[in-house]
Amino acid sequence: MAPPSLFSIGVIVLSVLCPAVFSALVSVTDFGSNPTKLQMYINVPAKLATKPAVILALHGCGGNGPGYAQQTKYNTLSEQYGFITIFPSTTNDNNCWDVASNKSLTHEGGGDTQGLSNMVKYTIQKYSADTSKIFVTGTSSGGMMTNALAATYPDLYAAGSAYSGVAAGCLAGSPGASPISADPTCANGNVRKTQAQWVAQVKAMYPAWNGSYPRMQTWHGTADNLVFYPNLAEQIKEWSGLLDVTFTKNNTNTPQSAYTQMVYGDGTKLVAYSAQGVGHTVPVHETDNFKVIVVGGGPVGLTAAHALSRAGIEYVVLESRNSITIDVGASLALWPQGLRVLSQLGLLERLQELGEEMGRTTAVTLEGHKYQETWATEVVKENHGARATVFHRADIVALLYESLSKADKDCVVTNKTVIDIATSKDGVQVRCSDGSTYSGSIVVGADGVHSKVRQRMRELAINSSAPEVNEEKPFLSEYKVLWCTFPRQSTMDPGDTVEIHGKDLSLQCLNSKTRSWLFIYERLQKPTRERVSYSQKDAEVFAERCGDLAISEHLKVKDVFPKRYTAGMSNLEEGIVKHWSWDRIVLVGDSCHKFTPNQGLGYNNGIQDIVALVNELKRAVSPGNRADGAGLPLDVLTGVFSRYQAARMELLRKDYNASASWTRMSAWSNCFNHLLDRYVLPSIPKFNEFVITYVLAGLISETLVLDFVESEEPFKGKIPWKQNMKTSSMRPTK
Repeated sequence: MAPPSLFSIGVIVLSVLCPAVFSALVSVTDFGSNPTKLQMYINVPAKLATKPAVILALHGCGGNGPGYAQQTKYNTLSEQYGFITIFPSTTNDNNCWDVASNKSLTHEGGGDTQGLSNMVKYTIQKYSADTSKIFVTGTSSGGMMTNALAATYPDLYAAGSAYSGVAAGCLAGSPGASPISADPTCANGNVRKTQAQWVAQVKAMYPAWNGSYPRMQTWHGTADNLVFYPNLAEQIKEWSGLLDVTFTKNNTNTPQSAYTQMVYGDGTKLVAYSAQGVGHTVPVHETDNFKVIVVGGGPVGLTAAHALSRAGIEYVVLESRNSITIDVGASLALWPQGLRVLSQLGLLERLQELGEEMGRTTAVTLEGHKYQETWATEVVKENHGARATVFHRADIVALLYESLSKADKDCVVTNKTVIDIATSKDGVQVRCSDGSTYSGSIVVGADGVHSKVRQRMRELAINSSAPEVNEEKPFLSEYKVLWCTFPRQSTMDPGDTVEIHGKDLSLQCLNSKTRSWLFIYERLQKPTRERVSYSQKDAEVFAERCGDLAISEHLKVKDVFPKRYTAGMSNLEEGIVKHWSWDRIVLVGDSCHKFTPNQGLGYNNGIQDIVALVNELKRAVSPGNRADGAGLPLDVLTGVFSRYQAARMELLRKDYNASASWTRMSAWSNCFNHLLDRYVLPSIPKFNEFVITYVLAGLISETLVLDFVESEEPFKGKIPWKQNMKTSSMRPTK
């Protein structure tokens, strides 16, 4: 089940470990009665929403409002979503909020709660804020005050989110509320009351109030040694009584690994989170009522992690292997459109260090006769600002993983083999072979050509009597490939590619500064949809059979294969799955489309999948698109997934057809391809350059970028990009 929705604004969270861009705060002094001399700082975004939401964000002991604004993402999110943030400060009692005195624990009693609530009332009146979207949040002392404000001003606040706090009234009668002045009994978790006692205490704070109390979300770490963990149970007793809800169930590993979500009632009024092994500061993420479970930690899955993190969408990546950075596979190529997106993720400089720009391409026959030489990749650079670049696959995977923040790395979990996926009205649950379960809002299948997610999606569609379902085995193999990587030989220049073409057999050799990659493609005796596994012995036998084939003027296969670092062999599946989604499951990358690798377009199209999908999700989860903070209902998700697939299909089919055609032309699959490749095209001057400019350029220029990420355009050529990046010049003026 997906994490229940509690907040219309969808971003009432604390992320003190993730510094944000700091927007200018304005000091306000004339906000009304201020009996305890608090300070008010407010951030009003340049693009204020009509009837905006308001967040009152409360610092912990020793802190202050401006400092808290710098520590958190609220101002950045405010600019995105148009809500107002208030960052108050107190200079009393070691900068701790008063949650102990009778004045502060009484409605309009003359304490901190009155001054803080007057700041909110001032903001509502001045900016015509939506009174149904007034929220309060804080951590530690701020979490304690969150509970106190929800208790003393239930007519003002719609919901609260408290981190590492205590129940309202826990510190009542204490000499103070700071670690220095307070009676430690409460913070130590030794104030224990019945639910009825907590409810009676809160109702006495505002005896005239007979209405409902704010919805509440509370978080606590089990290893908190400052405000001890038993305080979570006391808060739950208090708010479950006030909201008249009882325990429903636990959701493990929600919203992330080692967290347990405790659902009360239907989850729309009260949820609590226990963070196993976490101390006093409980880090959480934006949009906690929407979570993506990505299955597969390869290049596409890790690209999804980066994009979702940038979008502020909660996620977890489940990888079946015991390590993310295992050296499997051969090379990956990034064309300008792929490099462009990864530059938005801050990876371009490292990519340029790791990759080798592709330069000269030489075509020869199996007998070693050279019949064509071209520098057509230079035309790609002239048109789009960058050449196609080749990488070792393991280097790309390592970069994608290592460049994640520590918090994001914690969301990538290994040794998680998915064995089942269940969907419900509100979410999904993924079960792994080790017995663990993960709950979320949607599942993204990035688990490759033999996708378990695709298989389970089909089963669910059949069980639901869907009018149309995908084929059980949607991909067809007509070719197989042997690949190996080995130290670059001195007779091979970095950036050079050698294409060796012949009847039903072709070879490619790509070269970087330090290593080379060899691919030997052979047509199968007959096409198959069955999964075939080849052993290392099979690969060695095939390499021996091809040993006398030349890969350059001076080298043969038998000269380099024994020097290999790694090698493997597999059938080359091809196809495009008809339906990319069902219910709350959606497919990306090789799980829904599989190309032959000759043109290096597979990962580039996987990147485009992630861009199209996350752009749609980002828009869908924005507070303005969700009624009363609801999670995304199935009809909305169906629209998201439909638009995602539609946005991809035209360019995808063209890339798929180009890859399929090149594979068959290279292997001279018939007389026409033989004549075209060997004699006709080489005789046409600058034919490749013509195709790149007048056919390929249109495909490249129409590709997508993340439309919510601010970044400067890294590549400019003769042909403009159809979709411009959101540049820093578009930021509101402070």
